Amino acid sequence: MLHHLLETYLRLFGQWLVGLLALQFLVTIAGLSLPRLNADIIDIGVVAGDTDYILRAGSRRGLAGAVVAGHAGAVLPPSGNRAAGLDDERYVSLVR
Repeated sequence: MLHHLLETYLRLFGQWLVGLLALQFLVTIAGLSLPRLNADIIDIGVVAGDTDYILRAGSRRGLAGAVVAGHAGAVLPPSGNRAAGLDDERYVSLVR
């Protein structure tokens, strides 16, 4: 029974799941790279006084931070609203 349900719904949402997994992988890699980028900025850039390296590594760190923050801003509010029941029609009609 479970096999049949999984097969049915995975066919319908297979592409969405692959996209979601790819996005989650990207966000995980970006989040895990942030501490290393911060350490490199201090160890290589600040200690040596290499302003050019600080700017290059800082831009990579900013990009990784934007990916993590963008994912959190796009995913967390809708899932939180759904979990709290705030996306049903009664709530939407009260807000409007």
